[in-house]
Amino acid sequence: MPARPSAGRDLIGPGLGGLVALYLPTVTVGPTWMDHALVDLGAPTVPWASVGYLLTAALTAPVGAVLGRRHPNSMAAASAGLMIVGSSLSLLVPSYTLLLAGQTLSGLGAGALVATAVVLALRVGGGRAQTIGLTAGLGTFAAVLGPVLGGVLTTTIGWRMVFLISLPPLILTLLACLAGGIITVTDRPANQ
Repeated sequence: MPARPSAGRDLIGPGLGGLVALYLPTVTVGPTWMDHALVDLGAPTVPWASVGYLLTAALTAPVGAVLGRRHPNSMAAASAGLMIVGSSLSLLVPSYTLLLAGQTLSGLGAGALVATAVVLALRVGGGRAQTIGLTAGLGTFAAVLGPVLGGVLTTTIGWRMVFLISLPPLILTLLACLAGGIITVTDRPANQ
């Protein structure tokens, strides 16, 4: 895959969003979170919300990889927007059915966002190995942080807070992608 001069800069938004995308499915798997959601929403014992997130993320990852290769900022901004709507819905839900809908929406954005970040990491010119290593390390950290943070937040503040804390980095992701898109368009020569 050829190096892209702006790939490092373009990776900022999708990279941050990808970390949130890896945090969200792990934060809801702990027994503490499941117990509280079960009591509040009458949730089934099978974590269908997590299944919905992961299934839709798996389905949209190929789309994110293909479209993210050509239009990384647009793809990442749209994906972050889906995740913002999904996390907001998950935060405010009165029923488990709406939690499932929110998580499914988040998953749609998450799969495409992570795939876009991976494609961009592969396109960084010099320092590609360091970029991929850093991206993989941060992704692992986000996945490990999820259950720990989910348990702490659930027992101290409430199970809905796991979604609230995902919103600021997702909004930053959206803004970084929009700014990256504007910079890319203005840097483009006039004949393209």
